Amino acid sequence: MMKAVFLSSVLFVVGTMSSCTENTELVFGDGTSYWMAPTKLAKAEKLFSKYGLTVDVVEHVTGAAAKAAVLGGALDVAMTASTPLGASVLDRDELRVIATYMRSDFVLKLVRLKETDDVDVFDIKDVRKRWNADTRVGYVRGTISEHFLDIIEKELGIEARRIHSSPPSLIKALTSGKVDFISLWEPYRLLSEDADRLCYMPSGDRYSVALHLVTRPDVLASKTSQLKAFVESVHEACEMLEADPERLRGAVEQAVGYKPGTVPVSEWDGVKFEVMRGNQPEWQDWLATTLRREASWLANKGSRTAPEASDVTRLIDASLINALGK
Repeated sequence: MMKAVFLSSVLFVVGTMSSCTENTELVFGDGTSYWMAPTKLAKAEKLFSKYGLTVDVVEHVTGAAAKAAVLGGALDVAMTASTPLGASVLDRDELRVIATYMRSDFVLKLVRLKETDDVDVFDIKDVRKRWNADTRVGYVRGTISEHFLDIIEKELGIEARRIHSSPPSLIKALTSGKVDFISLWEPYRLLSEDADRLCYMPSGDRYSVALHLVTRPDVLASKTSQLKAFVESVHEACEMLEADPERLRGAVEQAVGYKPGTVPVSEWDGVKFEVMRGNQPEWQDWLATTLRREASWLANKGSRTAPEASDVTRLIDASLINALGK
């Protein structure tokens, strides 16, 4: 039987929000990491303004919290990873995915403390030597962190002792010796004061992370032009990042409050920034497969009925064929 304990209270909403003005057209729920670079850059480089859009930003520690804020009416549009969308498939949430803008097999990691003369990057063989039923593993429940941990346990054939908490608390638990591993996404390892003491194994081909833009059907109907402008802003930011990564990586670090050089080139190279949306049939097929994977995983964990094909496809909105009607 899976063993799990709760480490500390979980606070997912950061609560930093620019003041809403009378001219605000969209309220956007963003994340707090460098791999949200396109939306950070769209604001820093005034791309929203370029497309005639006024956007207020609320930061959330998890995509699940941002998605919940969209459903609750606090946000018009938000970023979220795939796992919370799998939950929306099962719950038949009134939610629509309008684009995907980031994919990576590097930002999600299994992390542990280094030992003497240890490597920076370890592999599954190293994990296997250290993993047993008493191994304490920290994770964030209901997120990509938990899904990756499930995959690791299945590969090893051993269920560890699970400890769930918020991302910042997990880093503290690891560095203080309260857990042996953590399954967590960046930037928490990079930003830790003890980053030099930590080593990691990226998810690799075991699990690919993606970020999506989501909204409600009523917002999609009433603010179609604003959402098109928003997606176009993010699309241009992605193209800028691909064209001039050296300069813009620094701009992103500044936008999220990092010291220059906090994110090594190897971390940036592990992330693909590209907007995929409704005019790309391959996006719809890929997204349907991704959502079905996440929903099936969640259904299996919760002894729920497997998702129907219609439950998956109803979340995918392909109406934003080309931004700004181009």
